[in-house]
Amino acid sequence: MAGRNDNSWGHPGIYAGALLLIGVMLGPVVYIIIGGFRTNAQITVDPAGLPHPWEFVNYTGVLSSSTTEDLVTPSPARRSPAPGPVSAARTPVHRVAAR
Repeated sequence: MAGRNDNSWGHPGIYAGALLLIGVMLGPVVYIIIGGFRTNAQITVDPAGLPHPWEFVNYTGVLSSSTTEDLVTPSPARRSPAPGPVSAARTPVHRVAAR
């Protein structure tokens, strides 16, 4: 067609909208990660502020602890057992309804 604009990249407005949506979704995640570099005292004084100074100990302490390995690869002994069968007659809802 002679009047049709053959733009192989699509409409630029679509890309602008998609980038805006990505920014809106990733913004809070980035803010939470940056907030992890603050101390409890900094959070108490200014809950919405940025870290000053940046406390890298918060993340290095978590990443170097031995419990981090347990969170990544839990041993079979630490897994909670599957719940057993539950009788409908023993639930509190049925006790209240039976009265």
